[in-house]
Amino acid sequence: MVPRRGYPQYTIFSHASALSIRPQLPNFKKAGQDGISVERRGKLVLDFVPRNNAGTGYAWDNKTPFSLSVEEMGLLLSQLPGNGVELSHKLYYGNNNSGSDGEDNAEGGGVRVVSGDLTEKVLTVEPREGASVSFKVDFVKDGIGGQVPEGIMFPVS
Repeated sequence: MVPRRGYPQYTIFSHASALSIRPQLPNFKKAGQDGISVERRGKLVLDFVPRNNAGTGYAWDNKTPFSLSVEEMGLLLSQLPGNGVELSHKLYYGNNNSGSDGEDNAEGGGVRVVSGDLTEKVLTVEPREGASVSFKVDFVKDGIGGQVPEGIMFPVS
């Protein structure tokens, strides 16, 4: 059977990495006799994918996802192209019912704290000349960043 709706995934390739953008639809559950309610909110997932070691393709198994909530997408759209935006999510570990690939859970849930260290995933979107922007993902622990996987920052027009 052919699905009634299709939601494409867009991928932008550069010489050092790729950025894949895909929607994740909300899930609904029955509420009462006639109603429905949101069980899991929808989001837009950005997958940052580095080049593989051979340099001939992309390491899709090593992608770094960053999920944007509806509110975060609104903030991003309202600030660009004039201002940059920095968003951070606490990393989620354990049983993640919100999605696949170990994505961060922007709605809360479980956060693993090891020896008082809390790791956050930080997305920075900066305007560049013309109509382009750059996306950068970083991991910050105890306020110290710079743990960006190789080849993750690139401009996207």
